[in-house]
Amino acid sequence: MSTPQSWKRRLTRAYVEIPPSPHDLSKYQPLSSSSLNRVKRVPAKENALISPSNTPVAHATLKRKVCNDDTQLGTSSVKKARRDNVKVSKHSLSDTGVDGLPSGFVYCHQCSQRRDPLASVQCTNITPLLSGNKTNVKARCTTKYCKSCLKNRYGEDLSQIKIGACSSSEATGHVENPGYNFKCPRCRDICNCSQCRKSKGFDPLGTESVKKPHDAFATHKTAASITRNPVPQQTKKEEPSARDSLYPNKPARGPSEYAITIPKWTKLHMPLGLSAVEDRIYIREFMLRFGRIMDPPINKNYLEELELIGGGLRGRDEYEGMAPWVSESCIRSMVLGILGLLTPECHNPETVKSTTKEIRSMGTNLSKVWITLRSLRDLSQPRSSVSNNRRIHLAFPDPLPPPVSATVHQTRSVRNAENASSNIRIHCSAQMVPVLVAFVDYAIATNAIREEIEASYRDVKEQLQRSKEAIRLEHESWERTRQALDNDVADKGKARTLKQKRTLRDAHKRRLFGIDKAVDIISSNYATRFTGLLGKDDQGRLYWAISPGIEEISAARQFIASACSKESSESSGKSGRKREEQAVAAVPREYKFGEWSRFLAIWGLPPEESKNRKVHEDAGDKDAEKGWWAIGEADEIRKLATWLGAHNSNIDITLSKQIADFADLLEWRNRVDRYDLNN
Repeated sequence: MSTPQSWKRRLTRAYVEIPPSPHDLSKYQPLSSSSLNRVKRVPAKENALISPSNTPVAHATLKRKVCNDDTQLGTSSVKKARRDNVKVSKHSLSDTGVDGLPSGFVYCHQCSQRRDPLASVQCTNITPLLSGNKTNVKARCTTKYCKSCLKNRYGEDLSQIKIGACSSSEATGHVENPGYNFKCPRCRDICNCSQCRKSKGFDPLGTESVKKPHDAFATHKTAASITRNPVPQQTKKEEPSARDSLYPNKPARGPSEYAITIPKWTKLHMPLGLSAVEDRIYIREFMLRFGRIMDPPINKNYLEELELIGGGLRGRDEYEGMAPWVSESCIRSMVLGILGLLTPECHNPETVKSTTKEIRSMGTNLSKVWITLRSLRDLSQPRSSVSNNRRIHLAFPDPLPPPVSATVHQTRSVRNAENASSNIRIHCSAQMVPVLVAFVDYAIATNAIREEIEASYRDVKEQLQRSKEAIRLEHESWERTRQALDNDVADKGKARTLKQKRTLRDAHKRRLFGIDKAVDIISSNYATRFTGLLGKDDQGRLYWAISPGIEEISAARQFIASACSKESSESSGKSGRKREEQAVAAVPREYKFGEWSRFLAIWGLPPEESKNRKVHEDAGDKDAEKGWWAIGEADEIRKLATWLGAHNSNIDITLSKQIADFADLLEWRNRVDRYDLNN
């Protein structure tokens, strides 16, 4: 009995020698008391509370640490390296709140990023609330812009906005007591963010290009010396690697596309002040609007001469101190046309008729014309205090005195007809401007003009109906084309059909845009008020954009008439377009800004930045006084609209919008295929 028990005891106490493991098994050993002591001796964080080790909290903490260490044993080395290399942000969420913004955050309308409210500004403009049926409710605009977007995109300083003084006039249209007045770019209709540009049909501008900062201690002298005497340095040429050949470096980005730049200002060299140009524009707009109802009507050639506000192109000399104007025959035609309107409403119609007949019989000598008009003025004065106030008594001023450099050419008939008390001789057509301005003032009050204005409402309504019909036919044509392209996908291939569809869709949009702009040109000929003045900015500059000429109006009418018919004629507007191209080609180079309807005219001083860059001045030309300036390219006019919105905080939003609309219309008017229905 003892033997089996001893044998079993020896079997339970037997030892087997196991070779050592090639792996490190120290971390797999059970947790002993020494290990617990090492864990307890781990240095704690600075200013952390130390709990006694015999408390349940301490044991639970140690257990959690041990469990976490045990769960990480199966982690691969690659994942562990990635986990250990994770960079810790400078500001953690527990210390600073949300994404490093202790004061909360707001979303910037421009960049759509979270920004600090202290480094952002909210618009104080009051806008109508369009939610539901509450269209009359007004509330504060909720748009916000951050500091960097205001500076980089619009050239505005956030600190200047918040510390700016708020006057009573500037506070109109803003919320009460905000501490500052700020009208955001979105309310000024100059916002260039991606969402606003897409809503207007433009492509987004893209990301901002960061410019490399210049040396703050470099001056123009040191920069010049460095440029003139460069120090040659021998650098070791590195051979391109295989990766460089596969992934070449991209070229450096140019200047930012959305940076606000100053447009090019071109000086108009002519001796005309503000009032002189206003009078010429006043006469031109009246003749263009009502010249067709005069007796006799104004010829189209004379209306084309009125386009040249600063002087004509038919060989007339430029007098010193007085800019030339239209031809003598054009002056004679305008005088006869206005007298035909005034004859039925003058208190002495028989005298006016005889004066008109006398002017028709004589030539184009303006001195003779003025002598006849002066006699009519003397006969038109009321003889007694009791007179009919409803009748017109002609009392127009004398012409301007002749220029000093004018040569006196006096015929025998003129010398015999002149009186000693009035020796005004007409040497330049510009002398008759005050007389024609008075004639236009009298003609506006006639019944014929009132009847024409009332009839124009019917004409405008008819043109709008034609344009709607043209748009409807264009949409129907596009639907037929689109359906045909969708049916041809299987035959010609999807890629080819989609490319063709995209091309035809762009042409469809251009035709719709052309119909819209043609209606704008036609509507300008039915305006009841003709000033041409768009507005005034903070620096006192006046911006002028006069209506298109008679040739463009006729071509636009033909285009609408052809577009509203079911047949698309390729010759629509072709005759008017050819005449326009010939007229533009005949203009010499020095008269590039001759037709004032094809550029934006500005009265005042150019910006200081534009003077420093000298983009508008010739060599040695210094402009210290106000004068006339021109911007003729559509892109430059758009830059002006953006620049005005950014640098004029008190400017009316309609001025920037009108300038931008004029740029779009001018760009379309300069297209060769603007009246082509098959483009």
